Amino acid sequence: MLPKVLYESDLKVFKFWFADLIQDGAHYQDELFCRLATYPLNERAAAYQLSSRIGHKGYRVLLSVNDAECSLWGALREPMTHAILRGDVLLELHTTPTVHQPAPESSLTESYS
Repeated sequence: MLPKVLYESDLKVFKFWFADLIQDGAHYQDELFCRLATYPLNERAAAYQLSSRIGHKGYRVLLSVNDAECSLWGALREPMTHAILRGDVLLELHTTPTVHQPAPESSLTESYS
């Protein structure tokens, strides 16, 4: 899935609290997004490639641009977004981030007799 590229002025941006920090959120086409990273405008091509790699894994992402920078946004329903905001996954422009899904709760508990 290719990411949408939008002018940041086309997004409805707001602030919210998550992972002990105030985050930037955005509403676009009935979906809520969170700003995951911001890059200088001269890194826009690399940011687009990163967002494409994430999108090809099935995650919903946006890329926004303004006069000075571009931002990568992740849908708030996505586990990748939560992992990035918690610091479990680092976004690097030239690598594809991965999220390790937690094991089902039943496999984490052991019964002792």
